[in-house]
Amino acid sequence: MPAMEFMRTIGERRLVVWGAGMLGRCLMRQLSAFAEHRHATCFADSNHRLIGQTIDGNKVLDPIEAIELASQRQAFILVALGMHNRNALLRLSAVGLELGADFTSHLKLSRPEAVIQVSAGNGNDSVTMPASTYLAVLYKLKSDIPDLFHIELSGWGDPLAHRDLPHIIAMTLPVVPCTVTTHLMDEQTAIRRVLQAEPTQLVITPPHEINRPEGAEWEVFVANLEIVADHRRQKACRTEIRFRFPRYRDNDAVARATKKLCDKHGIRWIEAVGYIDPYDTTLDLCRSDNLAAPQAQELAWSLEDALAVAEKDRNLPCLCQRIFPVIYPDTSVGICHLYIQPRLHPGYLSIAYGDLQDLRLSAEHCHACQHQALHRLDIDVLQMRHKIQLVQLCPSELPND
Repeated sequence: MPAMEFMRTIGERRLVVWGAGMLGRCLMRQLSAFAEHRHATCFADSNHRLIGQTIDGNKVLDPIEAIELASQRQAFILVALGMHNRNALLRLSAVGLELGADFTSHLKLSRPEAVIQVSAGNGNDSVTMPASTYLAVLYKLKSDIPDLFHIELSGWGDPLAHRDLPHIIAMTLPVVPCTVTTHLMDEQTAIRRVLQAEPTQLVITPPHEINRPEGAEWEVFVANLEIVADHRRQKACRTEIRFRFPRYRDNDAVARATKKLCDKHGIRWIEAVGYIDPYDTTLDLCRSDNLAAPQAQELAWSLEDALAVAEKDRNLPCLCQRIFPVIYPDTSVGICHLYIQPRLHPGYLSIAYGDLQDLRLSAEHCHACQHQALHRLDIDVLQMRHKIQLVQLCPSELPND
């Protein structure tokens, strides 16, 4: 359901977004743009440190208070809790509230996202999108997608390599929430400037060259993580900071070390499924029937087994279609955020959005991807839908020192 239509359905009731994290904040920004004067808005959250606080101008209620308001038909609850969504929906049903009439899940809403890769390459080989070009791209995006939910400023490059990244963040925030994903291997001055710009979310991922917690690269990474932690401690930081760790078969030592660091600094450490990135390589392996290649052996799950399960869902919609367009530093448009190639069009600023969508819908590459069921290769989704365990090492099995 589009944001404008959703806001019409709740009538004059208050909108309560249950979940004051990144997901909830993006939803609140998206929906508030279509709110009328009669719509009051607030968050609800089970985190006692947040209750009574104000986030992005919205008061945070105790969920019990939100449930009471919904019971009196004074509020409509939109659940935005990610992995805890199902439990919250069951709780609301258990107290007599009706799904669709009194509450719903964020999954029922359209949440279009875009990727703007503002930098690519490193050092003298780096290519960056000029700030003036970025501004033109940003405003065309907002015109093309009025209910734009979120922008990722990273793509396949580390945005901290862009000298004007703080300025780009400052231009973006009044328009739409944004995320900066970084390996945190740039100069400390660049890191401090980006933190001061306060993107909506900063996601830290370990650099590819760090495969053991030792050596010069590791020391640089640890020192830079200290910069982030110090900023977080010393300032009322509005940026949600999280550490995203991709799980592979043999990266236990780095997992333990990074989790220990994050626990020390109070940074949220999240384990995620590691894939063969980009999907260009995965598609090549599927086409050549080489599912036991060395790249596949590094995974914490079997590519062959996962594709067999994904095949059952091959006729279902692409899981990636919500994230589009994907725009590179030269303003060319990629087909998908999971692939580097091919490019749909050489210049986002010179093509109508409807024409761009037509190009994507007719792209032969999409048909090739779907033929291999790669459009459904999301391990978390497959495990949830089919009630199976594909990952061979669960977070609870993380070895101890």
